[in-house]
Amino acid sequence: MIKDRKIKEQKVKMSVYVGIDVGKFSHLAYCLDERGNRLGTLKFDNDRTGFTELERLIGKLSIPDNGHIFLGMEATGHYWFPRYEFLKSKGYRVQVFNPLKVNRFRDFYIQPTKTDPKDAFVIASILRYGKVRPTVLPPKNIQRLKRIVRYRRFLTQQILKVKN
Repeated sequence: MIKDRKIKEQKVKMSVYVGIDVGKFSHLAYCLDERGNRLGTLKFDNDRTGFTELERLIGKLSIPDNGHIFLGMEATGHYWFPRYEFLKSKGYRVQVFNPLKVNRFRDFYIQPTKTDPKDAFVIASILRYGKVRPTVLPPKNIQRLKRIVRYRRFLTQQILKVKN
C-alpha cells in the first residue's frame, strides 16, 4: 500500500520558446512550453500591424515571474531585420539563426520537408534545447553598409542583364 506523502508546493520555473519563420510577405510564430507542448501559433503580416499581433500573442502567454520568453528566427535575406529590431526595442532577447543550421536541425529532427509551421517549430525547439550561442551582430552602421553593398550588387546584376 502506498502512503500519501505531502509534497511541498514549489514555484516551477516556466519558460516559453517562440520560433518565428520569416517570409517575404508573412511570418509564422510557433510557441512551445518547456515540455515541448504547443501553446499556440500565429501567422502575421510583414508590417506594423503584424508586429503588433505578434506582441499581443506574446503578451497572452502566461509566464510566472521567474520564467522567461525566448525568441528566435532565421536570418532570411533582409526580411528578418525589421522583426529583430522591433522585438529588441520592446525589450525581448532574440536569437538569430543561420538558415543552414536550422535546415540541419530540421533534417535530423523531423522529416526533411520545408513548411512554415515546421520551420517555426524547429526554431522554437532549438531554443528549448538551449544549445545555442548568443547572437553576435555587427554594429548598426556595418549592417547598413552591408545592405547598401548588397543592393548595389543587385543593381549591377540587373544592369548586366539589360545589357546582355
